[in-house]
Amino acid sequence: MSKAQFRVLMLLMVAGVALSVFISGCTDTGRIEELQSRVNALERGRKIVEAEGFRLVDKEGKTRAALGLGNDGYPSLRLYDAAGVGRAELHLGDNGTPSLTLLGDNWQIHAMLLVAQDGSSGLMFLDTNGNRRAFFSLSEHGRPSLNLYDAAGNLRTVVGCTETVFRRSGVEQKHSESTVTLFDDSGDVIWQAP
Repeated sequence: MSKAQFRVLMLLMVAGVALSVFISGCTDTGRIEELQSRVNALERGRKIVEAEGFRLVDKEGKTRAALGLGNDGYPSLRLYDAAGVGRAELHLGDNGTPSLTLLGDNWQIHAMLLVAQDGSSGLMFLDTNGNRRAFFSLSEHGRPSLNLYDAAGNLRTVVGCTETVFRRSGVEQKHSESTVTLFDDSGDVIWQAP
């Protein structure tokens, strides 16, 4: 759109609003002045666009990106491949907690980068069945750990900081970053070093 066409469009918009105000009998000159101010700002090169969502489409009209509010009311940016399948989503959740989700076919989650409200963060990997298989995390106190899970989603290995509770004795132990802990499929410790 040329600059002249843009000006005509803006003037038509202001004229339309002014006409609707006149027809409705309303004499809200403040609203008209506000609209004129917006038109002037746009003409000076400061573009202000307000909407509930935006879609970026390719030449065929297929959505390739969408920016908007999710079903939970929080903002998200979704990226789509050429077939229209969602492949990535950047989401701002409850209390401003961000996440980045990488997706496979049919919106299946394969990896997530998360930051929690308490400052802890993590990178999680899921298999093709949607089961969590690996999770690298950093606690709110800066304590790292790498958790590995079996195909059923059971925690099997922790490298780094962990807390274990021995079922028979009920004793809870905290372990440092240099600890390797192996669990059986019922969650009991079968080996640990140091």
